[in-house]
Amino acid sequence: MKSENEISSQIKVLRSKMGWSQSQLADKLGVSKQSVSNWETNLKTPRMGALQKMSDLFGVSIGQITDGDRFENNLIQQTAQLMQRLPYSKQQEVFDFAKSRLTVKGSLKM
Repeated sequence: MKSENEISSQIKVLRSKMGWSQSQLADKLGVSKQSVSNWETNLKTPRMGALQKMSDLFGVSIGQITDGDRFENNLIQQTAQLMQRLPYSKQQEVFDFAKSRLTVKGSLKM
């Protein structure tokens, strides 16, 4: 798990990506704006229940909130290791599936 300072940064980044103010995130979580502010300024750390709600709202795992880039890099490495164990035809299937998940209304988000 990252330090609390990094957790606070990750919450702010994820909130900003959604285009939400601290007040809007607080409303969605059922907490005060002050709670969100305290998390983002590293005065307090969110409890597990709040982390789970944020995970659901942001569409990420709790691990991504607490570990950020390190979590993403680990997932990429694990996926690469699995891909290497597959025969080429299966690698192509996995690639095609992943690529199809990026497609939004006929345009590729890459």
